Amino acid sequence: MATDAQQFAIRFSPHYRSVCWRGQTYSFSKTQAIAFGVLMRCWADGVPDVAGDYLLNAIDSDATNLCDLFRQHPAWNTIIVPGATRGTRRLEGEPPKDIFPFDEMSDGYSMRLDGPAL
Repeated sequence: MATDAQQFAIRFSPHYRSVCWRGQTYSFSKTQAIAFGVLMRCWADGVPDVAGDYLLNAIDSDATNLCDLFRQHPAWNTIIVPGATRGTRRLEGEPPKDIFPFDEMSDGYSMRLDGPAL
């Protein structure tokens, strides 16, 4: 059983290949992880909606739709959800108010979402 802190925590490995989101762990392929990283940075910067075609172009994917990239992935429509406008995606929920900047070469991070301090 997850503690309160674990229930609200977001933790991720370098380059987002492994993400623990509110107590649920997700593993991503290299290409999926790059797309997730773009979504994470936009979400953290307060501009969460990202066009699917932009994401596919940014990660140089052969997929024609973002849903093809995440086909049958448990994060799709769970933490990677529709944005406010057609054709966009975002991460679910709101980022914590004290979110920090991060970059491509991170060693992994942990952040808190509306819950007890970690």
